[in-house]
Amino acid sequence: MRIAILVSVSDYNSPKLISLPACINDHTLMLKIIHESGEFDAVFEVINPSASHLKLKLSDFVDTYKDEVVDEVFFYYSGHGGTFDDDFYFTPSNFDSTNRRSTGLSNDELDQLLRSLNGELTVKFIDACHAGIHYVKDSDVIVDKALKSTQINFKKCYFFFGSDTDGRSYQDDALSFFTQSFAAALAGHAEQSIRYRDIAAYIADDFERSGFQTPFFVSQALGTERFVNLSDSMRTLIDGQLLSQSVPKVSPIEPPATKADLVEWIQNHAKQYCSRDEAMSTLTKIGLEFTKYEVAKPLSELFDFEVNLLETVMPSFRLRQDSYPGDLLVANEEDVFANYVYENEKYEVEIPVKQGLAAFEMITALYGERPTKTVTRTRKLIVGLHFTETPPFTEVRIVAKPKFPNLPWFELHAFHVFSKVDVLLIYSISRRKLLDWKGEKFRRDRIGGWRSVVGPLKQHQVGPGVEVFGTFEAQIRQELENILPEGTKVTTKSSQSA
Repeated sequence: MRIAILVSVSDYNSPKLISLPACINDHTLMLKIIHESGEFDAVFEVINPSASHLKLKLSDFVDTYKDEVVDEVFFYYSGHGGTFDDDFYFTPSNFDSTNRRSTGLSNDELDQLLRSLNGELTVKFIDACHAGIHYVKDSDVIVDKALKSTQINFKKCYFFFGSDTDGRSYQDDALSFFTQSFAAALAGHAEQSIRYRDIAAYIADDFERSGFQTPFFVSQALGTERFVNLSDSMRTLIDGQLLSQSVPKVSPIEPPATKADLVEWIQNHAKQYCSRDEAMSTLTKIGLEFTKYEVAKPLSELFDFEVNLLETVMPSFRLRQDSYPGDLLVANEEDVFANYVYENEKYEVEIPVKQGLAAFEMITALYGERPTKTVTRTRKLIVGLHFTETPPFTEVRIVAKPKFPNLPWFELHAFHVFSKVDVLLIYSISRRKLLDWKGEKFRRDRIGGWRSVVGPLKQHQVGPGVEVFGTFEAQIRQELENILPEGTKVTTKSSQSA
């Protein structure tokens, strides 16, 4: 029999772990593929479990099938992850790093459960994330840990990891890029059956072209093991799911089928493009969404919200390393009315010495320590931008100044880029650490990563500004609940109208 186990976590209780909206979509897509294949005899799946619920239900599931003859165990995970004490931890919805053993699921504990099923083949697909809107994903020592345990824990295995030990992986609001590539490998495969090795080869080629991340694969198997048969209905399902979750940069309108349709197609496609006056009018309205936003009680009684629309020539951000949203900008670089300012930075990393089929980055697990080497690399960072068209404002700064001395300060910083079609708002939320009595000197402690909202410039409705300010308001409520007595909630009654 073949067993599938799917675990995904998108919502977290701790403010230190921001939500990952793509993880639910990842889960839905993978579950549909599993069911559509009709090749798995038992499926365990759970979304947003607490640690105790996950461990109890997964243990019950394993206990049910531990005496069966299991041909394959397929394990899939999408959510936050982190490394502690040289072990990787999957993070349920109530994860707390200070109580990680009770609120997390360690890779060792998971392997012990999977090993109880005594499967001839074990497949682990780990899409573990950390951070926001092109959410950066952690990997740390997970690959080395897995390599050392492979030959001990499982007879035959394939392990799929979202990034190598020195890399990061990404997702947006729709799907994790690693999971999306997995599904695309199935949809685009020419044959009626696809091996795990074929999937690994497709993903490796896919990310080598995009440059977003470096996925990593571990193989201790024959190379002949197959995933599923690919029926026409399976391909249609995947194509439809990928299309519905995609966010096209310009238009969902299909290209013309014949030359006779060309003029009509171009005319329809052109309707979403703005004139300069229309674009500036929409940007002005977005600015008003910030300045006219009505903060709900009780936050309006606890803070003064100071909103400033700035008209700087070059937005005053220094976007470096973990704090910089360069991938958000690069993904929207074409046709925007701005020139990006770049800076090269050298850095050193420890990387594994590649063995076996380097073209696929497929490494066979061996006994003993895995050799590494230090290499110097150069990365290109976006450190600013110059607008080539002057908008009504370039930046938004909102300061939540407390009315009471026992409350913290908060700040939102947003900037935008725009084209003839869309506007992209990129923003971050910080808590101010005051360095003087008046609050004139301070340090910003960013809460989560950079985030983004995209909206059309034509047919503008209440949208990007309201959504960003609303997120700021919700983040402040969440932060306040952390300093209030346990169980106290900051409830609001919104006065905002659509």
